[in-house]
Amino acid sequence: MAKETKSIELNSNVEELYIGEWEAFGWEVLSSQKISNSRVKLTFCRDRELKNYDELDSRFQRYLMLEDKMKEYAIKKHNLETEAKPIKVKFNILYAIISILFCGIGFIFYLIYFFVANHGYKKDIAKYNEVHAKYEEKYDQLFKESQSIVNEARTFI
Repeated sequence: MAKETKSIELNSNVEELYIGEWEAFGWEVLSSQKISNSRVKLTFCRDRELKNYDELDSRFQRYLMLEDKMKEYAIKKHNLETEAKPIKVKFNILYAIISILFCGIGFIFYLIYFFVANHGYKKDIAKYNEVHAKYEEKYDQLFKESQSIVNEARTFI
């Protein structure tokens, strides 16, 4: 009996989800090893002489490709959220009062800075929200497709 094995590292909070999905493709868990507080290494094995092996494997390869694309979009979304979100400058009343008390002209400079800094905010946040929504939509589409493949694979087991 020819067997194949694969190992993956993932967050421990999705361990059960991955086990369930991989089992749909004929994989069995050999071991689960804790790597850190939040990471685990799962090792799976599968019999290459399974009934419907070719159908399961072709769907499994498609599933892995979709998982990679989902990770790519999750990273893009995370980077967008942490690095590219426009920041609105808020009016600071304390700074305004201090600038009036010590030099009235400072208040005028502060108002100019405030309005100039926020000039393109609405346009920038609209563009940000549009890109964010596209990433969300693409990720959701890939997730639905991967779940469809998992469900389809379950019919072969």
